[in-house]
Order: sequence, then C-alpha cells, then structure tokens
Amino acid sequence: MTDKRDNKGRFLTGHKGGPGRPPIETERAYMDATIAACTPTDWARVVKQAVDDSLNDDPKVKNAARNFLLKALLGSSPDILMQFANIELTDRASSDSSKAGAKGSVSIEVLRTVWRDVYGLQLDEKEG
Repeated sequence: MTDKRDNKGRFLTGHKGGPGRPPIETERAYMDATIAACTPTDWARVVKQAVDDSLNDDPKVKNAARNFLLKALLGSSPDILMQFANIELTDRASSDSSKAGAKGSVSIEVLRTVWRDVYGLQLDEKEG
C-alpha cells in the first residue's frame, strides 16, 4: 500500500498513518533493556564526560553537553523548572525564621532570579 501524503509529509484525510504507538508492554521491554545495558557506573561515566565537555572551548561541544545535562538533571518541561524553584524557595523559607511558613507559587521573575543566582543559569525572557 502506498502512503498518500501532502507536500509537508502529513497523511492525507482517509489515509492511515503509521502503526501507532507501541503497546505499553513493548515500551516496558525497551526500558528494561535500556536499564539493563546502562549500569549506574556507565551512567556516571556518561555524565562525567558531559560535565567535562560542558567546559570545552568548542561552543558546539560545550552547548550540546550543557543542553544534555540540563535535560538529564531538570527535564525538558518548564513546569519542572517551576517545581524545582518552588522546592528551593520553600526550603529556604523554612530554614529562614523570618520567612517561616512562606508558601505559594513562584513568579517567573523569582524563577529567573533563583536560577541565575543559585544555579548560574539564564532563562530567556520568552520562557515561562
């Protein structure tokens, strides 16, 4: 059967796409195989190499390594960044008697400040 696609590569109406998402059992099998093949020691070597590469003089190597580390450490969702910032601020507030009991969500401005001051990261103005 020949797939019918438009000029952007999308399937035309009435023409079935690919086989769809694999069953959860298949996904589990791939995840189990990945975990079995990558021991914590292997992962530590990968992360160490990424840390070393993040300090490389070559901007392509440096940026690729930093992007990898950010995604590995923080995930790729802005919501995760907000959760980390809220945890950080809650922890700080609970250890600071003048701010004890401070709760609530964090604004993007506070998020930028925390990530700049604590983690040395600069969020783009368009993010958040």
